[in-house]
Amino acid sequence: MNISKSYIVLLLTVLLVSASCSYSEKNVSKYQDATSINYEDFAFNQKLSGTVFLSDKEVLKPMRIYVCDTLLITMNPKEKKIFHLFSLKDKRKIGERISLGQGPDEMIRPSIIKFDSEYILIFDVATFTLFTYSTRDFLENENTVPLEMKRLELQIYGEIGILADFFIGSTYNVENQLIKFDKDGNKIDEFGRYPAVTDLSYTDDEKMEAFKSSFVTNMKDRIAVCYKWTDLIEIYDQNEQLKKRIHGPEHSYARFKEFHNGNSIIAAPDKDNKDAYFFPYNVGDEFWVLFNGEVWNPGATEIELPNRILVYDWNGIPQRIYSLDQGIINFAVDTVHKRIYGISSSPEFHVMEFLYK
Repeated sequence: MNISKSYIVLLLTVLLVSASCSYSEKNVSKYQDATSINYEDFAFNQKLSGTVFLSDKEVLKPMRIYVCDTLLITMNPKEKKIFHLFSLKDKRKIGERISLGQGPDEMIRPSIIKFDSEYILIFDVATFTLFTYSTRDFLENENTVPLEMKRLELQIYGEIGILADFFIGSTYNVENQLIKFDKDGNKIDEFGRYPAVTDLSYTDDEKMEAFKSSFVTNMKDRIAVCYKWTDLIEIYDQNEQLKKRIHGPEHSYARFKEFHNGNSIIAAPDKDNKDAYFFPYNVGDEFWVLFNGEVWNPGATEIELPNRILVYDWNGIPQRIYSLDQGIINFAVDTVHKRIYGISSSPEFHVMEFLYK
């Protein structure tokens, strides 16, 4: 009897130790200098039920969405006029702005990077040119013209952000991920080394694909880099220094394999990779970012859109989770009326509205 009891105690002890070790290994990040986070680190998870704000009859196929004061602006890359303006109050379409093309005052892949009562700053990724407009003229004049145009010294890959008196863009090389420009568009420096992972190694091509990211700034002194193939976020300050690296809440890693096809080199994702962070958005004292966390399925007949928004402060501290009842591809936030506007493509393109606390 005593032997049986001793055996049971020993067995329970082994199981508890094994479970503890398993839990610890799962929650200890393999990234150097990384803080591991879990879902429990967020204060709460609010479930949001959305309503259709603009139907597929009112919007075409927008890829970006912006809340600018009392306006909702969609960016439609395949239309003759790229930006479509709607009233947030009554959903009325106000007009269309900026012609698609390569002529004077035309753009190809624009994004709004600043909007205030005086000026609107728009960056065209295709021509790496910054356009400054008078806000009043942009809103009132269908054929608005820029007050100023600046071309960056070097091409960047993706959007651009404001950091105090500088511009930050994404570069695409094996050393650094970010590039800093002065107010006139001249290159100052490159920074943002790729994260190192214990037990994982990458060729140069694998590394550049595995650590693809998007970033957002608070326009003053912080940059949040959010990775697409691993749930990793890095916070940089205005001096280009890494302030924090956080890993989670799924603790996934990007695994890519390099293939050679003649003279071409292709780095493809492993079938067990998980989609992670997309489209971080500056919301004052916080940044919000879309999160998927699901296993990537290249053979799926329908893409599973991310339906969670994770909220962090600019020190990388988890705040809240918003779980949406419908997946979206991009979003914007109206902080005055506490509404989230998201683009959904299922079953047709439309804009959803979610009320949050």
